[in-house]
Amino acid sequence: MNLFEPTTLGPCWLQNRPIHSATFEGMADQQGYPLANYQLLDKELASKGVRGIITGFAYISPEGSYKR
Repeated sequence: MNLFEPTTLGPCWLQNRPIHSATFEGMADQQGYPLANYQLLDKELASKGVRGIITGFAYISPEGSYKR
């Protein structure tokens, strides 16, 4: 297995194998919406060859926020 060869992950085809796992970046506003710098981070990761990016900390209700 080569780190930089194509692979599939379920129904998704990936150009190579580096994956950024879900992490907490602290790049959301008080309502939980991602800020512009979060998009820049994902663009930077993609430009460096990361083809699978699993989004980080998110919540669907205020109770899930770390800033209650």
